[in-house]
Amino acid sequence: MKSRRRFIKLVVLFAIVASTLSFCSVYYRLEDKDTMTSAEASAEINMAAFFAVVALPSSLAHSRSILTLPLMTIAAGLPEPKVDEAIAPSLYFKTDVKRCADSIFSSILLTDNLDSGLIAAGSCKLKKL
Repeated sequence: MKSRRRFIKLVVLFAIVASTLSFCSVYYRLEDKDTMTSAEASAEINMAAFFAVVALPSSLAHSRSILTLPLMTIAAGLPEPKVDEAIAPSLYFKTDVKRCADSIFSSILLTDNLDSGLIAAGSCKLKKL
């Protein structure tokens, strides 16, 4: 029974990450190699949180913690996906985004709780270029 609940929680988590990625237009800008679009930055942060959860399945012990996943990108300072972002996406420094994703990943791993990832995302505050 517990393994079934864990599986369902992982499926829901994957669905949240996949839907977030599919609503964003993910493509690369060839103009500058050291920047990322908001969709790429969002994917980087979401995947860091997803891999942390997969590494520690006990982090899903609190079912309400799953609801913090969509908020991590907003807490990190990334905009919500909009039509304007698909036309003229915002750019962010790749090193800042990777540092933020690593911070989220490590905080979830160290505390074994998704809520700490939200706190780490709030401390990132990524800024547009």
